[in-house]
Amino acid sequence: MLEPCIEVVGLSIKPIKSCGIIDVQEAHVADRGLMVGQVRDRQWMLVDKNNVHVTQRELDKGRNKLARVHIEIDTDFPDQIIVSAKGMGWNVIISPSAVTDTAITAFMHKDDDGVREKVPVHVMGGSGAAWFQQYLGDDGLKLVYQKDEDVRYCNENFALHPFANRMSLGDGYPALLTTGPTLRQAEQGIGKPKPKNRFRENIFIDGDLKPNEENGFAFIQCGDVILAGVKPCTRCPMTGVDQATGEYEGSEVLKWLGHNKLVDYRHRNARVHGAVFGENLIPVTYGPIRVGDKVRVMSRKPAPEFIVK
Repeated sequence: MLEPCIEVVGLSIKPIKSCGIIDVQEAHVADRGLMVGQVRDRQWMLVDKNNVHVTQRELDKGRNKLARVHIEIDTDFPDQIIVSAKGMGWNVIISPSAVTDTAITAFMHKDDDGVREKVPVHVMGGSGAAWFQQYLGDDGLKLVYQKDEDVRYCNENFALHPFANRMSLGDGYPALLTTGPTLRQAEQGIGKPKPKNRFRENIFIDGDLKPNEENGFAFIQCGDVILAGVKPCTRCPMTGVDQATGEYEGSEVLKWLGHNKLVDYRHRNARVHGAVFGENLIPVTYGPIRVGDKVRVMSRKPAPEFIVK
């Protein structure tokens, strides 16, 4: 029997949580997620005056415009990024060398049980915070960075190795996988095309797959790298934000997912509740991953049952 033909067709990182996406042809899979050069996915994050993380989902505060923040990796200094946005008039270089010794506790999104995670981070010096304060019109913002000593673990209810699997400043896990068939199913249901970046994946695969098949992946191999599928990705209002313009287009994506791909169950001591698109991943082995890499499904797990309304 022939192996299904599946391959990696897209890779991306977002160095600052909830800001612009960098599409790449090659990345390195590390313990906390994808890296390009010395820049890690969601290595930086914005927090407000109460140290609560700032994301595009806060539509009432106009923070969906974070999607328009353009980020590129500095070709001369591969550990730093250049941040710009139309209308700002000035760019800012953000480098790990500007991180201060000021450690704070940041508060992340509430999980499906309504608990807000606490995460150790360090405050950035330099002009990065001032740039974002001007861009969003909020003088209380701080830019923070995850140093190596700022240990954050994946949710122990889904981790392969509880209190050992680390992650960066993403929403719960080191990487996110989405697929072409699942995207096309959603487009057909919604009645219009949606770019894959609407779902802000790290790894996008396509080929001989069925819609939603990724939620039944236990272990996959992409090139030489092995990753574990650990939890369906439940979605928020950011699915309504155009990632090119920053404009909020409405709730049609989230409504369709909620009517067709809703889950509500418990796994160990955690609740999984919400509209699903994609699968969260934890790296098992580390190394390069490239667009064009063949994908092999090594083993499967029971997929969640969707509640269709």
